[in-house]
Amino acid sequence: MQQSELKRIRVEQTGNITIVTFLDAALLDEKLIDGLGEELQSLVHDRCKIILDFNDVTYLSSATLGKLISLHKKTRKVSGHLRLCNLASDIVEVFSLTSLDKFFSLSPNRFTAIVGL
Repeated sequence: MQQSELKRIRVEQTGNITIVTFLDAALLDEKLIDGLGEELQSLVHDRCKIILDFNDVTYLSSATLGKLISLHKKTRKVSGHLRLCNLASDIVEVFSLTSLDKFFSLSPNRFTAIVGL
């Protein structure tokens, strides 16, 4: 397993799967979110498989949701796959209320996310 640190995320490569772990508990700051969006977009390539692990994240802003939607669209455009896992119950509720739980593939933990790819 190869691992590297980017600014606000940890990126691990397990075979052909890229696993991203967020290093901040709150994804609210506009500057942080813009940088995060750029970092995530840089991981997208043809037929990529990306898992976003939200284990330590407790708060998301609407701007963060926008970055995730953009990432999902870009990933699908290159025939890739994106899964989100370890979402806090409050965040799952936001995804449910906004119907984003139907847009994204959500997994309760990293293992099921990997198996789901």
